[in-house]
Parts: sequence; structure tokens; C-alpha cells
Amino acid sequence: MSTLPPGFTNPGTMCYLSSVLQSTLYIVAKHGVPSSLSPSTPANHLASILSEMADAVTRPTPHINPTPVFQALATFYTPLSEPIQHDAHECISALLDGWHEGSRRRQRAVSPLMEPPPNPIEHLNHLGMVDWELRKPSKIMRLLYGQFLCQVECKSCKHCSTTFDIFNTLSVTIPPSQPSQQPIPLNLHDCMRFTFAEDLFEDYQCDGCHQHTPARKKMDVWRTPPILIIHLKRFDPMTQQKRVDPILFPWRYPLRHKGKDTTFYRLMSVIHHHGQMDRGHYTSTVLHDKHYYNINDGNILPNPFLVDNNDGNGWVSSTAYILIYEREKKTKFIK
Repeated sequence: MSTLPPGFTNPGTMCYLSSVLQSTLYIVAKHGVPSSLSPSTPANHLASILSEMADAVTRPTPHINPTPVFQALATFYTPLSEPIQHDAHECISALLDGWHEGSRRRQRAVSPLMEPPPNPIEHLNHLGMVDWELRKPSKIMRLLYGQFLCQVECKSCKHCSTTFDIFNTLSVTIPPSQPSQQPIPLNLHDCMRFTFAEDLFEDYQCDGCHQHTPARKKMDVWRTPPILIIHLKRFDPMTQQKRVDPILFPWRYPLRHKGKDTTFYRLMSVIHHHGQMDRGHYTSTVLHDKHYYNINDGNILPNPFLVDNNDGNGWVSSTAYILIYEREKKTKFIK
């Protein structure tokens, strides 16, 4: 293993891509680089390049050029084909979708049970597992994708509609700041509670009573991935403004998910955005061999103010945009 995390060159306006690769490839490589299929499709080609690059970052190597990834990603996902500054969140989501699609193999389908389990939690476990396996999960999906549970309950007949969906980045909303003489930084828990708060509908078409009726909707995290990517929604497409609120996020993050034990995560890397929404620069902070490093394209410097520790403290940042956590090995979780 190299003594420093890898640096990436920035040929032009690729700092968004360099920061994404710096923050993710080394963590994925720790879990074993997935083998890719023959490059017969754009997704296969992208997956092959990402797997080769993930393997390369585990060895002493000079600065890596991200151009091959940019070219392969532009073919797979055309909205990122222009050689201009792009959104790192859109980039990381598209990269993972391509890596997943290009490396998955045929899997046997899971058949629903003839009779659902009587226990409500066991029933949800089964429904979630069927939904998950029908998506033909690859190693990338099992490593970096989670699962949402969405339930809508009719207030009239109490019929509950249940659906599942997958995510590779957990996007959370930053709640409005409360004006005060001494503003207190928001924390990641505030953002999560605000994002997953219950919604109320006044005019919902119920599948049970077939009436237009009030209903309540609740989203929860159902399945947690070994590598959790949290996206702080700092960019407002309506106002074209960027939120610069200081956010406190912990080194060790307890993520509660419905019907299961709390999952504990360790902060591994942060992608920062500096500047305005329509222009700016991306950098990253990466945990490597128990030390945090600030990485600005190919420039790598140790961060003397950040220490990997086990206490409940965290880091306050107004530039943090994407947080990448890794699940602790002793954490209980549902498969």
C-alpha cells in the first residue's frame, strides 16, 4: 500500500471528477475490486476502467489522469459529456450506476412466498429482499447501494401502501437556519430528521377504499450499505443559490433504520465545494492509514486538525458537500 492517498491530475475542468475518484476508489478497493465483463457496452467499458483504476490506487503510483474515466462516463451518461464543470453529486451517482450495470452478472430470480409471513416486520423483510434481488445486484450494488422503504397510510380506511426503492447516494435537505444572536451550526442529525419527516397529503387516491382522502407518507432507510454516501443538498435549482450553512457531522455516525438495529459508520472522506453554484472548485479530505489528508487535485497535504478518533465529536464545515462513511465491522445489520 502507498503511504499517501492517490492524487489525480486536473486536465481542464475535471476537479469534480478527480474529487469523486479520490474519495471513493480506495475505499472500494479495500473491499475487493469487482471483476468486469468484456467491454461490449458503454457500461461494461466504464466498469472495466473503474475496476482497473481502483486496483491502481492501492499501489504506489504517480498522479492518475482521470481522462479515461471522463471519456467512458461521457459515452454511458451523455449529460456529463461536455468538458465543463459538472456537479460532483450527479457524477458520483452516474459513475456508480455505470459500474453496477457494467459488472453485474445473471442472477437467479427470487420467487415471492405463496403466503406472506404473519409477522409484519418479517413480511417487510421478505418484500424488501424480493425487490432487492429482482434488481440483479452486482458487487458494487451490494457495497454502495441502500434501500428505501416508503409507506403511505390512508387516514380513512388505514390501508397502507408499501414500496421499496434503491439509492446510491442518500440526499438530505438542509433545514432553514433559525436566526439568533449566536447561531448554532446545524448537524447531520438535523438534516436527516428534516429529510425523513412525515408528509401529509390532503387529496390521496387510496388503493384500499378507492376514495380521495387525506393520507400520511413516511420514508425510511430500510437497507444500509457497507459504504454510505450522504449528499448535502447545498444547491437550490429554483433560486440558483448555494447554501453555505456550517454543518456538524460526526466521525462516527449512528444511522437508525426502520425495524433494525442502529448501524455505526466511520467517516472516510469528504468532497468539498468551494465558490458559487455556477462556478467553483472541488477538493476532498480522505482518511488514509488513520490520518486525514486534504487533496486538491494532485496536491496532497496532511490535515493536522483532523484526527480519526472514537469520541462523539465531529467536524463543522460550510464547504462539505458529499460525506462518505464506511460501516463498522462489528455493527449488526440485516442482510
